[in-house]
Amino acid sequence: MPVFHFPTARSARYVLQKDTTAPNSDLWIGLHGYGELATSFADLLAPISGPGRALLCPEGLSRFYTNHRKGEIGASWMTSLDREYEILDQVTYLDALWEHVLDELMTELPTTVLGFSQGCPTATRWLGNGQFRAERLILWGGDHAHDLSDEEWEALRETGEIILVAGEEDQVVPMERLEKAEVALRDAGCNVRLITHPGAHHLDTAVLAHLANS
Repeated sequence: MPVFHFPTARSARYVLQKDTTAPNSDLWIGLHGYGELATSFADLLAPISGPGRALLCPEGLSRFYTNHRKGEIGASWMTSLDREYEILDQVTYLDALWEHVLDELMTELPTTVLGFSQGCPTATRWLGNGQFRAERLILWGGDHAHDLSDEEWEALRETGEIILVAGEEDQVVPMERLEKAEVALRDAGCNVRLITHPGAHHLDTAVLAHLANS
């Protein structure tokens, strides 16, 4: 059975928080995990707030019921079905949103991208394929996409620093997986380091605050 594709426009949700009491200093972009929403993920990133700091949290384009009985909804960045188109769509979306937010901020700022869980491969695919470059990439509770091309690796190496964050009690993405990712990223020529926290598969307030001030 022949299957065809055509591009179509749709509306995307995002959260943008700005400090209106000080000049813009830097931008953080948070890419949520599977089944999360931009609004709740922005709340989890509250510890990074600081003078002049802006926070952008895009939401994955695919929403679904995480609990039908309670009507709870989450979002996903992609699935394995039509993955080439899924990746193209997410990169096109994130590039366009970044340009839109730059117009609103009226300047290009030093930028940290933080991907959590499913947001980690999303972040590396974006930096590998898109027009956007970041000074720092934080991969928390997840690792890079494992199918990056030579061209994508070359683009990813332009990131100033890559920080892997592993939970010592993480049963979803064990610390050993991030230790292997650290080796792979370093072997690929990336400036990478690994830090840990004593918790499980979640953001740690103390580590977030430390990263926000370093």
